[in-house]
Amino acid sequence: MTEAIAPIPASVDNPESWAAIADLLTEETGNPPSVTPESLAGLVARAVPALFAADAARDTSCLHSLFAAQVIVQCARRAGYLSGATPRSASVHLVGAPRARLGTRSFAPTSRSTSRIPVESRPWSDSSGTSRLAHR
Repeated sequence: MTEAIAPIPASVDNPESWAAIADLLTEETGNPPSVTPESLAGLVARAVPALFAADAARDTSCLHSLFAAQVIVQCARRAGYLSGATPRSASVHLVGAPRARLGTRSFAPTSRSTSRIPVESRPWSDSSGTSRLAHR
């Protein structure tokens, strides 16, 4: 893929939750996160259109600077899954969970997001034309 992929409008729909999530991460690592809601929105603005373009071209080479190897392998295995849809925008909802214990096992704090991505075509979407992708 040699053509430039234009970013889309992206936002974090609950930036007020970031302080609590950042506190959890700082408590666990001893360092405050360098990520902010604004930088996350910027990443999503670039990453979502790249994901859709890679899917349409069945070429994951544009994903290497944006996604972990596991995500790229999954995209390659499911090439064509997004059926040529084009994202119009993206909204990310942040979720954080504190350290958890299950018996003798301890689990690190978790931060997750759910993205809402309106698309131009409706394959693989709900009746509103919005593709729902969950990221961990």
